[in-house]
Amino acid sequence: MVVEVRWRHWIWKDTCKGQSSCNAVVELHAFTKVLSLNSIIQGLQEKTNAALPEVESVTDQIAIKIHDVYVLKSLGKPALDQFRNVVIEYFIGKGRNTKVKKQEIKVAAQYRLQRDVSDADYGQVMK
Repeated sequence: MVVEVRWRHWIWKDTCKGQSSCNAVVELHAFTKVLSLNSIIQGLQEKTNAALPEVESVTDQIAIKIHDVYVLKSLGKPALDQFRNVVIEYFIGKGRNTKVKKQEIKVAAQYRLQRDVSDADYGQVMK
């Protein structure tokens, strides 16, 4: 999947080509990184007339559901996406209301990626 930043919006060239509802979901995630399906539906009502099945289909293409909220699958930066995948898997493995500490995530990432994760990378992935 190729992603480029253009005026603070994520444009998913392969996935969203010609799909206004897909681009609208990406725009919603550009401003709010974690969204519920209801938030996505409400946001799309302002931009498109997409039906619920289309909204769910489009959302599943570009985002992953973790405990009833959606986050983008990719930030479009391979080095960050490796760490992001570790974080996503970590949260999927934890319970819904579990408190997670920064150090736990960094240790899991160090184990999986065989490298230390900088605070700057952590901040970009977790914001």
